[in-house]
Amino acid sequence: MKISYRREMKRNYLIVEPEAVVRQGYEYQMLLENKVEGLLPFSVMQTDEKIRFYYEITSRQPLDRLLEGRNISAEEIRLLVFGIAGVLNQLDRFLLNESSILLQPEYIYVEPDCFRLWLCVVPGLNLAFSQEYGKLLEYLLGHVDHQDKDCVILAYGLYQETKKENYGINDILNSNSHNFKNNCRKTLKYVLYSYYHKSLKIIFNQSISDTLVTNFNFLNFDP
Repeated sequence: MKISYRREMKRNYLIVEPEAVVRQGYEYQMLLENKVEGLLPFSVMQTDEKIRFYYEITSRQPLDRLLEGRNISAEEIRLLVFGIAGVLNQLDRFLLNESSILLQPEYIYVEPDCFRLWLCVVPGLNLAFSQEYGKLLEYLLGHVDHQDKDCVILAYGLYQETKKENYGINDILNSNSHNFKNNCRKTLKYVLYSYYHKSLKIIFNQSISDTLVTNFNFLNFDP
């Protein structure tokens, strides 16, 4: 898989040239025909018998660049955790596979002003999501301010959840790490009312997992 970038007058793109593509595959068609909330806008270009996936990254920054020269906050960690959970819920709705997500920090895009998350799904990719997620949390652990005890405990506790056998995203959301649920009240209300608006309400109210429902009931959230 080859990665490149393209800059135009008004738009910027992340370009993925896959090693092999099933052009009539389900994921391929689903991404072309639907706008999936939380996924980078997807299009396809074909030249010289090569096919390339284009992902629009305009006004977004990769996580690794955003964290150059600074640490990540506890609130931002919570935004990432719940943002990824929301995207996974969307993937379930569209019958897309979590193993197709690129979770390397250089391919996770956020809007700098509000830390809204955008992920890249590559049709035909087959990665072990649980391992990639664990690597992401390990990366975040290395970018916390070690003078900030609360942030360190949060990041380390979440990372430890990924070391458990057969863990899932619900285990992360239910983590008792530094009272994860108790401390996410302010963060999630910020997410719900500040920048996701109706789109996030759709994500977390249609075909939502029991765990997420519990979390939002805990917040006394009334969509």
